[in-house]
Amino acid sequence: MVSLAPEQIDVTTLPSLPFAQRSSLPNVAAIYFVLGDNNQVLYVGRAKSLCFRWQSHHRLADFKKIPELHIAYLTFTDAMLLPDIEKALIAYFDPPFNNYWPHPSKFRQTSVRVDATILRKARFYLDEENKSIQEFLSEQLERYVEEREQASDRQRREAVSA
Repeated sequence: MVSLAPEQIDVTTLPSLPFAQRSSLPNVAAIYFVLGDNNQVLYVGRAKSLCFRWQSHHRLADFKKIPELHIAYLTFTDAMLLPDIEKALIAYFDPPFNNYWPHPSKFRQTSVRVDATILRKARFYLDEENKSIQEFLSEQLERYVEEREQASDRQRREAVSA
């Protein structure tokens, strides 16, 4: 078991990249820190593959709104340690984005399997629009449900008037 003292971690000395260069993050298991002004820890997360984690992070849209962010990271060879270490670091740093979720009862998490080529192209185009995969899919699902409800309403009205 690895002993890690959160108070001994100086996030300013960790390897890091500007948020805009997140596509250059290495393919490593890591605990990562999203740092804001004055290196304030805004978010702590874990990833078995740091570079892939940042291709579709659930907080991507939130982070894109904040200027001058950096992603610092601490690598690990044993990804099984990540959950416990992440939990300890969140408790120590108390980052605001780990403890904030807009409309917690309104949203539910799901996972979707998508062809890798389509996903890569979608991310490219959505990045140009400053939009996350999550935002895009939510918009599409809302539009679909609205269209279906309108069609159902039309069918009911037609059935009543017939």
